[in-house]
Amino acid sequence: MTKVNQNNFTGFTKIPNDLKVSTLRAITAPNGNAYTNTGTRSYLIGLKELAIIDPGPNITSHFNNIILAIGNAQLTHIILTHSHQDHCALAIRLAIELKAKIYMFGSPNESNYDLLKNICDVSTPLSSLSKINRNITIKKVLDGDKIYNSEWSFEVVFSPGHRFDHICLAWEKMNILFSGDHVMGWSSTMILPPSGNMGDFIKSLQKVLFRKENIYFPTHGEPIREAKPYVQSQIKHRKKREEQILTLVKQAEHTPLELVPLIYDNLINDLKEPAALNVLATLIYLSTKGLVNYKGKLSPKTKFSVTQ
Repeated sequence: MTKVNQNNFTGFTKIPNDLKVSTLRAITAPNGNAYTNTGTRSYLIGLKELAIIDPGPNITSHFNNIILAIGNAQLTHIILTHSHQDHCALAIRLAIELKAKIYMFGSPNESNYDLLKNICDVSTPLSSLSKINRNITIKKVLDGDKIYNSEWSFEVVFSPGHRFDHICLAWEKMNILFSGDHVMGWSSTMILPPSGNMGDFIKSLQKVLFRKENIYFPTHGEPIREAKPYVQSQIKHRKKREEQILTLVKQAEHTPLELVPLIYDNLINDLKEPAALNVLATLIYLSTKGLVNYKGKLSPKTKFSVTQ
């Protein structure tokens, strides 16, 4: 196992006192930006046999902090809410170093090799994937599956939308849902097609709304208390955005790129392209409901008009 200097540990991310659980710790990766808020939060659960939810980006300092936090305990489970790099890229390195298994959503027709390609660090040569595949274990999970050991148990809550393979994790016997990027307290969730789907996202919001958990721990940002009213507000926000976009398209044909400055105020340049994709996702959803039309290939430059 990699040895790291104990003096280099930058510490845990503080969990508010009223939400503290003795077997839950959070470590935030140093990858804060306009997309990740303060950075990716990796959650360690357990005392002797640990699970980590979303190990985060493949950054050496973050890896070292996780190793130090594990200490003399054993990491047995690496659980991914979805296969975006800022959540999953460190999974393979941890799995190889600590002999832990990786758990993630996978459809029946996806091989472990397919899943490995989705989660490996972008700098990993494809030629090395076969060797990596022989040295790690990936366990596919589906909606309702249980991931557990003698210390903790999670129910898998399939929640596609932000990405097609997104899951949340309900901590059984607790009032806590690890919500990944599905519900975040600091920002509404980006839905970027083709891997994201607005219709699926709305259904997934409604799905978690009717569960019992009312405290969410997202992978970016602070925990969400009274999560149900917050989820309801997110559903209302999406509905309002649909109405806003539909009103603008009724006035004239528009592309998603043309709609961005009409919808978003004071948007920084780094977010203009993803905002256009988010608008595109809403327009695609409106087209499935028969409210708008388009011609040609879908992109931020596609012209949309209302259905006559």
